[in-house]
Amino acid sequence: MQPKPTSQLSNYTEFLDHAYGLHFQDYDALHLWSISNQGVFWESISRFFDVSFDSPYKQVFMSAIPFWESEWFCGSQLSYAKHIFKHATEQHPALIFQNESEEYREISWNQMITATYSFQQKLIKS
Repeated sequence: MQPKPTSQLSNYTEFLDHAYGLHFQDYDALHLWSISNQGVFWESISRFFDVSFDSPYKQVFMSAIPFWESEWFCGSQLSYAKHIFKHATEQHPALIFQNESEEYREISWNQMITATYSFQQKLIKS
C-alpha cells in the first residue's frame, strides 16, 4: 500500500506547530487564528513558502479602513518571477492542467521560463 500523500495544508499546520508552537483542533480553528492574527499569519506564510524578499519588510501588516487599503510586508520589494523560478527543475512540470473535458497538459519549467522571458521582452518594448 502506498503512503497517503500529505497536503500543503497539513504541511503548513505541522510547520506552525514546530516554528510557532501553535496547534489547531480543526480547519475552523486555524481559520479563526489566521483572521485574528493577520500579521503573524502572513509572516508564517512567507516563511513556510520561503519567500525571498529582494529588500526586507519593516512591518508585516498595517491595517487600514477600508480594509482594501491595508498593506502587507511594508517596505519590502519582491521579484515574483525570481521567487517562482528559484525551485525550477526538470524533475517535474511547473504546471499540470486538466479541464472538465479531460484535456490534460503539462508545462515544463523551461517552457514557463521561456514564455515569461518572451512576455518580459514584449513589456519592455511597449
